[in-house]
Amino acid sequence: MGQTIKECVIEYCESSVSKLFMRSDLIDGIAKRFGINPGSIIPSDYCYNRLNAGIRMAQPFLERIGHGEYKYLGKGYPYTGIVSGCRKGSGSERIVGHWSVGEYVESDAEASQRDEGEIISGLYEEYMRILTIEQDVLGSKPTECRALIGRIGEFKAVMELGGRMAQLSNQRGWDVSYANDIRVSVKTTAQKSGFVSISKSTLDLVDEIRIYQFRDGNVHCIAHGQVHEIIPLCREWQGRSYEFDISKAKVFGIRK
Repeated sequence: MGQTIKECVIEYCESSVSKLFMRSDLIDGIAKRFGINPGSIIPSDYCYNRLNAGIRMAQPFLERIGHGEYKYLGKGYPYTGIVSGCRKGSGSERIVGHWSVGEYVESDAEASQRDEGEIISGLYEEYMRILTIEQDVLGSKPTECRALIGRIGEFKAVMELGGRMAQLSNQRGWDVSYANDIRVSVKTTAQKSGFVSISKSTLDLVDEIRIYQFRDGNVHCIAHGQVHEIIPLCREWQGRSYEFDISKAKVFGIRK
């Protein structure tokens, strides 16, 4: 009886000098060595931190690193971490379980939300560390790290509101939701003065606006309210957007 695809993947990984593989290289290498149809080789089926629909968590041996890269850890590894995947009947990514020193526990809906909260908190801390390195080691100005600071603001909003990140990376209009699906557009700036732009075209998709400012090494909420409360404080710009004057945050105050 021949080897299973899983056994072939393990043999290939164990015999390789490097234990870090690009997905395409891993599939091509296994297909050529063992004469397997490349379409039958699905590395994510064997991951500790990924559970594909219809797949049972059974003796994984890979870790997915980002998208398209895998690390070989071997079976029985004392893995600790979150497992993401799609639950049956759902097309969206969720936390479906977690590992604790090699023990796998499947998460129910309540536990999944708790796990996601822990992930966001951990990501917030990690992104803040990266931002510190950008400034102190690489000499970057906060205003040059807009994407990084923008994501930090979203993490902070999730933690303060007990909410969830939008499931789509480019969700139109809003970034965070909480309570009974209240949709929040999060704006984060490192500017000390000036304006924060708010698009007019997506305001109908948003319930609240939350504005953060990065200063003195931390992210501060400088304004928060329903759309109809924030927009009157803005000026209209070229018919396409509104602009919130950062100086008006002192008038509006912080609402949490």
